[in-house]
Amino acid sequence: MEYAKEGRQRSRTISELDEKRRLDESMNLLERSQESERHWKILSRKLTSEKGIWASEKAQNLRWKLDSTEDFLRRRIKLRRLYTLRDYVTSSSLTEKKSDVSDEGQIIKNLPVNALKVSEEEDLQGELPSPSEIQDSQEFKEAGDGAKTSTERLRRSESIQFDATAFFAECKLVTAKRVVPGKIHVDNQTVYFSGKVQEESNLFGKGMPDPSFGKTKRVCINVQAIREIHFMRYMLEQNACEIFLQHKSFFVAFLSRDEMKKTVKHITMLQPSIHVVTRRKRLALAELYSSQWRKGEISNFNYLMKLNTLAGRTFNDLSQYPVFPWILADYESNELDLKDPSIYRDLSKPIGALNEKRKALVEERYNLTCESDDPAKAFHYGSHYSTAGIVLYYLIRTEPFTFLHSILQGGKLDHADRLFSSVSTTWTMCNNHSADVKELIPEFFCLPEMFDNINDIDFGTRQDGVHVSEVSLPPWAHGSSVEFVKIHRKALESDYVSSNLHSWIDLVFGFKQRGKAAVEAVNIFHYLSYEGSVDMAAIEDE
Repeated sequence: MEYAKEGRQRSRTISELDEKRRLDESMNLLERSQESERHWKILSRKLTSEKGIWASEKAQNLRWKLDSTEDFLRRRIKLRRLYTLRDYVTSSSLTEKKSDVSDEGQIIKNLPVNALKVSEEEDLQGELPSPSEIQDSQEFKEAGDGAKTSTERLRRSESIQFDATAFFAECKLVTAKRVVPGKIHVDNQTVYFSGKVQEESNLFGKGMPDPSFGKTKRVCINVQAIREIHFMRYMLEQNACEIFLQHKSFFVAFLSRDEMKKTVKHITMLQPSIHVVTRRKRLALAELYSSQWRKGEISNFNYLMKLNTLAGRTFNDLSQYPVFPWILADYESNELDLKDPSIYRDLSKPIGALNEKRKALVEERYNLTCESDDPAKAFHYGSHYSTAGIVLYYLIRTEPFTFLHSILQGGKLDHADRLFSSVSTTWTMCNNHSADVKELIPEFFCLPEMFDNINDIDFGTRQDGVHVSEVSLPPWAHGSSVEFVKIHRKALESDYVSSNLHSWIDLVFGFKQRGKAAVEAVNIFHYLSYEGSVDMAAIEDE
């Protein structure tokens, strides 16, 4: 009986090993097939592009997306080809009833964005700073059958050898498009991330399924290419870091602050010259940049970008995107005299207190909330000057933000009347509407394409019958988005702004954010928007 029992046990073990071997071989075959397909798509696009040897003589209907490459001022101004064709559904007030009702008369909720052959392969072309700095792929599948087998596949796919003692940690790769859970490995002068795209991986949680669901996101970074690592916060917790290369950055969030510190420690052990910016070092850097700015060694734009970075704002997370101030107050004149102080916005006041009538209303709101509720929870503004929705509002004409906007709106674009269609109208709303206190984003000073409908998207028709396409610019821009950005940037670097910018910095980054100074400056926002107001450890998942 014992021999029979032992024989059955061995037979089951052999069968399990054979099944595991068969699954591994099937996965290897699938990976090789996907890798071949990936390389063929890249080669095909190069050969049939406008500069390729098989380029068509006919004009191609080219579409573009904003690339994540950054210049020395951290500006993202490079566009590259967009190969994903999406047919967006509009929610125009004139056509919504027709588009939201099927032929049978049933209401269709959350109409999806139609994506034709949606593929993440477009992320492979033109995104890499250099082959030695980073390797990034979307077409790698994981079987989920253990760390050992997963590591073996990493070796086969990327020729990366992980030592048995290599450090790894659970984490999330945070990008503007999605959040990808996975693992980060630090070994052999390499930082390697691999994670699988989830069904609902975008910033807005439940909603439309991610078109890249099931694919694996991989990032491979040579530690010699890393210049800086900044300690960051993510979802109100100090558990993340941002890794800066020369022309790119990666935002990684961990399960805990200790895990983040351990990962950074192992990276710096491989390359001690990496500059690690902790919360304490930020204060010293802020003093250094302030001194350089006062001496005129760096521009206003550069100074604001540095402050945004030190404040933990990043292009990789829409919920803490870099913020810039409204500079001008004149969007009606045919010409601007940048030496005239009257054309500028008062930078000593928050955007919500520029209008005296609205200022009185928000002060009354603050006093009422002080009397009826906990004074620590009193606020002037229930909304905020920088949110993910504001970023998507401004960048709706630029992919991938058009797609992200549609996700935020449940699969279709917002009503044409609520879209960003006029600089002058937006400025007026920010000055008069009680709930509109949004500031600007860096692209207003460096990306003219954000004002043009470069992908010929149908944004619908407003109630007044006007079709929404390009952004209506002030008369002094003479109908040119390039001219608008050029003048706007000159205004940012003007003597008036240079002399008063420190007042706005005090409101957004300085001592007037909280406390008595903030109350006197009418600059208190909802208490939940401040770090430390929520004990994340006490929140339980349902």
